[in-house]
Amino acid sequence: MEKKIIEAASWGKYIYRSEMERLNFDQRIEDDDSGVRYFIYSSQWLASLYVVIEGWESLKFSSGRIDKLLSAYDDYVLTVKRCRNAVYHFQRDVVDKRVDKAVGDIHLLIWAGALLDEFARFLFMYPISIHGLCEESLHLQKEYLGLIGWVPKNENLLKWFEVLVSISQYYQGSNPELLERNPENDRIIKNVLQKLEVSEINPYISQLSRL
Repeated sequence: MEKKIIEAASWGKYIYRSEMERLNFDQRIEDDDSGVRYFIYSSQWLASLYVVIEGWESLKFSSGRIDKLLSAYDDYVLTVKRCRNAVYHFQRDVVDKRVDKAVGDIHLLIWAGALLDEFARFLFMYPISIHGLCEESLHLQKEYLGLIGWVPKNENLLKWFEVLVSISQYYQGSNPELLERNPENDRIIKNVLQKLEVSEINPYISQLSRL
């Protein structure tokens, strides 16, 4: 397997950690949007997101949608970096004012959700995005998903992921009752995947005014 694809799968572990931190935040502060618990769980999530951003920049990936989220909100990128530093380095103050301001910014949290979902989508499409849709890339995709070892928990991403799995099964002939393999259906499947790649499945995007 190519080094770049192995590195992408490794980066996926950090996306998974950030996703778990987000879910932990959502579940634990559902009825408590203030105080220490909110501060701890929200700052933990934002700190973990910055590690994903570091991986993105280190691996020199590129995606129009993600690059725009990062460039249009470069101040937010700096803020989550500060969260990472504050969470994982000892601070003498009881509450870091920079982090306290960050976790209280609802627009920053919306941006963070949008960015994390886009990172996950890029991750799961990576082998196909660099090699195109063909039997070889789908075989590689299957091995790659095994390396990643998790699937999205987000409902919209999960539906999108299930379609991708069905397309893979079609090409591999492992689900013939789904759709018969023939040239016409190959064309249809390619069109579906092209639409899937550009589809808007991120509910946070429409709430961001700078895009």
